[in-house]
Amino acid sequence: MKWKYNTSKVLKVMSAIRNIARNINAVFPPTTIDDIVRKFVALSPVKERLRSKDATALYPIEVIRGYSIYNRLPNRQQAFKELSDSKYAIASIDSSYHSPGAHGYIPFIVHNVGIWYVDYNNEVGGEDSEVFADIKVSYGDMRERIWMKQNEAKVLRNLVKLLNGELNFVMLDESLSIGYTISWSNTDREEYAHVIADYVNFLIDNNIIPLGIYYTRSIDIVRGMRDMGVVSDDEFKNSQIPDKMILNKILGCGDRSPIFNVYSYAHMKTGLELNAIYVKVGDYNTLRVEFPAKTLKLGKDVIEDIHRVVLLESIIGDGYPYPLQASHENAVLTSEVRDAIVEVFSEVLGIRNELYVSSKEMSKRWPLA
Repeated sequence: MKWKYNTSKVLKVMSAIRNIARNINAVFPPTTIDDIVRKFVALSPVKERLRSKDATALYPIEVIRGYSIYNRLPNRQQAFKELSDSKYAIASIDSSYHSPGAHGYIPFIVHNVGIWYVDYNNEVGGEDSEVFADIKVSYGDMRERIWMKQNEAKVLRNLVKLLNGELNFVMLDESLSIGYTISWSNTDREEYAHVIADYVNFLIDNNIIPLGIYYTRSIDIVRGMRDMGVVSDDEFKNSQIPDKMILNKILGCGDRSPIFNVYSYAHMKTGLELNAIYVKVGDYNTLRVEFPAKTLKLGKDVIEDIHRVVLLESIIGDGYPYPLQASHENAVLTSEVRDAIVEVFSEVLGIRNELYVSSKEMSKRWPLA
């Protein structure tokens, strides 16, 4: 039999990437970006909460400019010293899970929540993980995510006793506005949103500020401009510029954006009101930071504290907040751990582990080439 081998897969991939990279200016024309930036900078702060046609949108409530707290950014050593001398206590959680799903003889799910915390004010800290496991045939992707969010809520409620600073923060590697749930069923989205709203309100009521910190490709600023009547519907269709492209133009390294009101369709029934800022940690490295609107009532300097904590921990983490990296390390389930999970489960069931998972899954673990 004559056989033609695939010897150019990598070359074909590289060629495709080069082609789309050359078309970036066609997708995001510089003239369009500059026009949107001009209109954005000219916006007046809104004085009321607006509603959007989309899942999420942003409306500035401060003058559009970059807000700085340092004339010169501290280095890692200086950032650590400033935090060590501070009144802050900071915690972070992250999650990882393993489920063989249809590839396993009996479906189960293991959910590991990684924890990291430091109370600079009282010079104590630690790290841990909490593991949840369950068997439920009816688990689907959405139901699993709700179950895991409920587990995280339990962990967050237990963090209260660990944080005794004058000002306490919990960093969450997630969007609190959860625009990604728009494609879910109404029932699943509402249940998921209520879990988040409940623990966010619990934390703020216990003197802990939850911060949803993440990277995003959202176009919420342009959506907000459309909702404010600055951009027409026709212009909007041709001006869908990501927030980070706009803010990279107007923020200096270390700056934060103005404070935004966040519109979140997912939280219409929970009543959770959110604000957000973007923090430009470095060139082309901008983080979105969401927090409860109630936070701003804690004092006039609280937004500066949020800005400082996110920025300093990002300097220590070489571009991303160190607490989020640390909790991720405590959460991650490596391939070795996942294999061990299957082995233990198979052992208890009395089934050889190579028979427990499907042939498709086995081929992924030990591919032909």
